[in-house]
This record gives sequence, structure tokens and C-alpha cells, in this order.
Amino acid sequence: MFEETLAELLEAIDGSLMTTLLGYDGIDLGRAVTPTVKGQTDHLVVETAALMNRMRQVSAQLRMGAVKELSVEAEELLLVLRPVDDRLALAVALKPDGNLGMARYQLAAKAPELRRALAS
Repeated sequence: MFEETLAELLEAIDGSLMTTLLGYDGIDLGRAVTPTVKGQTDHLVVETAALMNRMRQVSAQLRMGAVKELSVEAEELLLVLRPVDDRLALAVALKPDGNLGMARYQLAAKAPELRRALAS
């Protein structure tokens, strides 16, 4: 159901490796992966969900408000997450030289569209 949107994101963001709509339980509803990605992406999805869950807990404990975006920059991977609703987040994994600005923009634009699609 969401594969087309995820594939569009993968195409629109230079340097993207994977896009996913994932539940905070670690189960994704859809995923698009570039052919260059080798190996298991399931582990990344599960750990990404755990990371987002932890940040949501910290944000609530410190009364910071809702987490609107989370990004992680490692030597070999950039990861950007944006909540869609209280159950799901949209995430993109990028090469280190990927277009982080475009990733943030695209996630901000697509999250509300996905929220509306989920509500209908």
C-alpha cells in the first residue's frame, strides 16, 4: 500500500539507500531499498524503531513535547526519522554524502500525506 510513496522518496533523495514506514514495535508496513544495499535491513528497521521509542520516552519524561524529527549521523550512514502518528514513523537511510536537507524536506512533506492515507 505504501511502497509507491516509499519508492518515490528513494528516487527523490540523492544518496538514499532505504526508506521505510515503520511501527514503533519494529515492524515495517513497507520498505524501499536501492539495489546496491546488500545484507539484512530488518535489523536496521528494528533498531531504528527502538531508537525512536527511546527518544519519545525521554522527550515525555523531560516534558520537551513531541519528537518532530530524529537524525543520526554515523561515519557510514545518515538516518532521519519523522513521526507519522502515535504508532508509525517514516525513515530514510542515506550514504554519508547523501542529501540530508532533501531527506528532511521530503519526510516533512510526505508524513502528513501518509497520516491522511492511514486515517481513511
